[in-house]
Amino acid sequence: IVVPVLSETASYALIGTIFIIADGPSVGVLNATFEDHAVLSLIQRFSVFFLRQVALFLHGPKGIGALVYRKDIHISPLLWGGGQENGLRSGTENVAGIMGFFEAAKLSMKNQKSNFEKVQKIRDEFIDEFQNSGVKFSVNGNGSPFILSLSFDGIRGEVLLHALEEHEILVSTGSACSSKHSDNRILSAMGKSQAEVLGNVRISFNAHDAYDVKNIVKIFASTIEKLKG
Repeated sequence: IVVPVLSETASYALIGTIFIIADGPSVGVLNATFEDHAVLSLIQRFSVFFLRQVALFLHGPKGIGALVYRKDIHISPLLWGGGQENGLRSGTENVAGIMGFFEAAKLSMKNQKSNFEKVQKIRDEFIDEFQNSGVKFSVNGNGSPFILSLSFDGIRGEVLLHALEEHEILVSTGSACSSKHSDNRILSAMGKSQAEVLGNVRISFNAHDAYDVKNIVKIFASTIEKLKG
């Protein structure tokens, strides 16, 4: 499985050396967003068998997604019945969800460059404010601007997460797909210390929200100081 942008840290994975097998076609699953420049370059560079996308990642409706696959690939049906979705997923089709997904994808592609630049600026502002706040921290990874992974010195990320909830600031300690794991395997594989792994907080951004960066970082700093006693 190949993920061009790691959900934990936003770092770009070194996919070019991972799944090229002999002289045959590339094998892997591409899991990314239309707002990421890595997607187009991947499809052009490799013979991708499957491409899946979830509308939720594009700010589209929940419960709808898409699977693009090569015509010479055989897939067994997920559900049997009326033969909808080319016989792969029988059942009444979610037309409203499909159209919502379609519209979200169009808007995402149309605004791809401006959204990327806007979120990059937001991420940079957060890093600058944290550097000026006096809080000791380190940045984990540097790739897609939509995610900022930070490790704070002398504080557990999970404790900080719950303390920030009181101020209606919502962050995480990892991606949703790793929520069942108590550790962070990505950070460990990156050579981070146990203290850095435990002190990790993951902040995600999008181009559609406004962020009071100075105030958010101020709350971060005061909360960390309070937790350290």
